[in-house]
Formats: sequence, structure tokens, C-alpha cells
Amino acid sequence: MPDESLDLLITTESAQDQMGDFESVAMAVFNGKVWSVAGANSSSSGAPSNQVWFSENGVAWVSTAVDAFEAREGHTLTVFDNKMWLIAGERADGSNLGGIHTTEDGENWVQQTDLAPFGPTARHSTVVFNGRMYVIGASMSAPTNNWVWSTANGTDWTEETNAAFPLRIGHEAIVLQGAMYVIGGATAPGVYTNEIWSSVNGRDWTQLIPEGTLFSARDRHTVNTYQNKVFLLGGRTAANRYNSDIWYSEDRKSTRLNSSHHA
Repeated sequence: MPDESLDLLITTESAQDQMGDFESVAMAVFNGKVWSVAGANSSSSGAPSNQVWFSENGVAWVSTAVDAFEAREGHTLTVFDNKMWLIAGERADGSNLGGIHTTEDGENWVQQTDLAPFGPTARHSTVVFNGRMYVIGASMSAPTNNWVWSTANGTDWTEETNAAFPLRIGHEAIVLQGAMYVIGGATAPGVYTNEIWSSVNGRDWTQLIPEGTLFSARDRHTVNTYQNKVFLLGGRTAANRYNSDIWYSEDRKSTRLNSSHHA
């Protein structure tokens, strides 16, 4: 049952007359703007793109860089060391990319490497924790996809572990109250999980044992933190390819279905 103690008002900030319908984009807040990078949208006819959009208010969106990097989806976009970092992703033919691009202004992009030490990957997660950027691995085509690599400068990388937790892809990661959390994902094509794993160093990971109801198993969802709560939105489940449900947690051990409404 929905929990009536939390009622989010969700408003539509922008109509579909700019980017159009879109999915699998990566978004970040950087230099006072919201950025949307790559993924698929109406103008790309549903195929992965290399488009870069930004907005200063969430209402008006502007297209900026064009062809700065190869089209992709399943990538991550992370703010670290006063830059945005675009890491890896999947091409339209299903093959994975392994390069890293950075930008200081969203328009001019620099390729840091065409193949990072962790190799081609997609549907991974990237977070910043204790002054380091962590890439938490994925890709069903790789020999293993439960590795964690980190860097303090974006150039020198350390493999923290190659067996963090059982194999998964399409998971989400967050940082909250002195720990990293990996949430959900798919353990095999069409097989989803709602497991939650945590680490305080990137090397050692512990599965949180639920103390209540958890969200339904899924991948390709979004997880964010707000007011010391964790919010999980949408994703793909065994029942539905697209979901619009919202779950939240105050303790990372149980979740409640949010009673949000739209305006």
C-alpha cells in the first residue's frame, strides 16, 4: 500500500517540444546547469545519439556540442575534479565502448583515453566518494562484471576488487552518510534483483539484510538522495519494460511505495 506519510508533488517543467521523447540519457548538474548527454531521443529515431543538451532552469533546453564523441547509451555522466566525465557506454550495434571523455564547459570535450583500464563496459555506475571516482562494473559480455575501479585524478586507476558482489548489470549506485550503495540490477538477461550492497572503501562489500518490504526487482532505474532519504524511480521489471513507480527509504534496509502526485 502507498505510504501516506510522504506525498511528493511532481511537476512537468518542460514539454516535449525540445528534446522530444528520450530514454537512456545520462544527466548531471554542473556549473549551475542541468546537462543531458547522449542516449536516445526523438530526433535520433530511437537510436543512441551523441547529443548534449543543457538547461539553466529545467524549462528551456539548449542543444550544444555535436559529434564530440561517439553515439551511445548505457553510459555514465559524473562531476569530478571540476569536470564532467563521460564514461563508456553501448553502441547501436550492441558493442561496448571503453573510452573516457571530459569537459569543463559542456561544449568542448577531450578524450582522456580510448580504452580505460577496466575495458569496454555499459550499464555500469559511477560515483564520487572520499575524493575518488569509482566505476562499478557491468556488461554481460565481459568475463566478470562485478569489479570496482577507482581513481583520484582520472588518469591513474586502481582495481579495488573483481568480485564485489554477484554479477549484475543496469544497477544504480549512490553515496550517503559515509558509504557507497549498489542497488538492484539484472543478474542475467531478464533476471532482476532488488539486492542492496554497501561499502565504505570500495574493496569490501556487504549485502544489507532487509528489515521490511523492498522495491520490486528491477534494472535501468534511477536512484537519488534527497533530505537523507533514498528515492528509487522507474526501471524495468519482469512484469513491465517501463515503470513509473517511486519508492523511498530512510534506512536503506526497507522501502515504501511513495504516494506522489503530478501537477
